[in-house]
Amino acid sequence: MSTKGNLPEHRSGRLLVVGLVLIAALTVGYFLVGMPGMDHSSTTTAESSTGQMDMNAMAPTFRSLDPLQWERQSRGDGAFVVNVHTPYAGEIAGTRAFIAFDKIL
Repeated sequence: MSTKGNLPEHRSGRLLVVGLVLIAALTVGYFLVGMPGMDHSSTTTAESSTGQMDMNAMAPTFRSLDPLQWERQSRGDGAFVVNVHTPYAGEIAGTRAFIAFDKIL
């Protein structure tokens, strides 16, 4: 009988298998008891009372503006206006950047 270190070869393989099974069982048990130690509180406003994500709360809103509304909105604080029309035909007053709509990733 050959030995590897102080253990016979068949015994060292058996210990490895037992160790892996034990690690797998502990991992499954951790998930089954609800992952203790993890913060499961819902602190975001995008979640409903059931804990599911409310996709409507995250959806962007769009609205049509007439030219006068556009002028007021585009000059307001916090407005970052991007010109996306193609083909490029020059700058639109008040825009801060140009990105062709078909190049936005």
